[in-house]
Amino acid sequence: MASPPVSISTAPSLSGLVSAPDAATQADFRLDAVDKSLLAPPCFFWESPDGECISLIGAVARCELTGPEPWTQAREWLRGAAESTKIPGRTPGQAPIAFGGFSFDGGPAAAWGLPAGVVLIPALQWHRDSEGRASLTSWGPIEPGSGLGAAERGALTERAEADCFVDEWSQADWSRAVRWVLDRIQAGGAEKVVLARSRVARAPRAWDVVRVFTALRGAYPSCFRYLFWADSGSVFLGASPERLVSLRGGRVRADAVAGTARLDDSDGGDAARALLDDPKERREHEVVAREILAALRAVCPDAAAPREPELLRLRRLAHLRTPVTATAGPGIHVLDLVSRLHPTPAVAGTPRDEALKLIRVIEPRGRGWYAGPIGWMTPSGDGDFAVGIRSAFVRGDRALLYAGAGIVAGSQPEREWDECEAKLSSIEDIFLRG
Repeated sequence: MASPPVSISTAPSLSGLVSAPDAATQADFRLDAVDKSLLAPPCFFWESPDGECISLIGAVARCELTGPEPWTQAREWLRGAAESTKIPGRTPGQAPIAFGGFSFDGGPAAAWGLPAGVVLIPALQWHRDSEGRASLTSWGPIEPGSGLGAAERGALTERAEADCFVDEWSQADWSRAVRWVLDRIQAGGAEKVVLARSRVARAPRAWDVVRVFTALRGAYPSCFRYLFWADSGSVFLGASPERLVSLRGGRVRADAVAGTARLDDSDGGDAARALLDDPKERREHEVVAREILAALRAVCPDAAAPREPELLRLRRLAHLRTPVTATAGPGIHVLDLVSRLHPTPAVAGTPRDEALKLIRVIEPRGRGWYAGPIGWMTPSGDGDFAVGIRSAFVRGDRALLYAGAGIVAGSQPEREWDECEAKLSSIEDIFLRG
């Protein structure tokens, strides 16, 4: 079978100078602290709950991919690009941190102003690890428009304006869709299907994405905060409670996050505690934990997880979470693990193929990058990817917000609608604040 087409833009070779971890690099190099003159898209900003921060600005090499299985092409391209990298006086193993972002199902994301998948090596890279050690690396000059050409950007903009910012389904349509899925589940066609809703938020002028991202950072410190600013002018940002998978020095970590309770300021935590005893929510969560463990054990036989989930408390929401750990064998790349896990039952359902078929038939618009993998990686295979949920696609004065709910036996359309409302509001409130 022919490989999916790959569009590559790369410099003949990469060279970089690494600064020592002095006072300058110890300072924050977050989006809200960066000199605005440096913000030539593409840019990627990432913060994890353990305090790790990554800022990648510009691109000296990039690879755009299409098709449902972009992982092998991305891995091979990254290895080849890294082999051309020469840093005077570098230590062995020193290599770029690359950004990786992918659509939910490998389909075209042109309506979002984003490619279906992209890997890029930045012109400027700042990294602060969880211990507070920071380094600043220059891989090449930062040049505006270092990715798509003007004609391509214009085409993406036109598609986005025409296709993306339209109304989604009504509550009556949602209820009919949920009941239809429940019939499929009762007939044995599926065990779980995740349906997603979307909402357009408008502003009198262009959204200030720096302000929005700064607000996300403050409101969701226990989530993965991410922002990708594409050449087309589109921005994808969010605060995800769910790590898809990370690989560090052979250690694998993943999260099973499913099961939701809405919180308010007056319940004293009762709703969060009741989540642990809710049969429907526990059933939904157990499907996700089981499938993630099975997928990892195929390549990491020692994959393990606690018997009981823990509570993850966020602003106005609580989730059930089961952390999964494993040991990766030699030669395993984080993208190998991404390919096995994505999409998890937390965002698609199970069996996976049947759930994806139902999603494509039922949902009124494509998901684009919503619920797709987003994160970073190194040529040697280490990396960290979150699930692109609690997210928004932003262009100008409009933001497209997404949220999903898992449908299993016992689900009620009204309750699932309310769950999506709570998730949508958690992001919409950030946009509307101030």
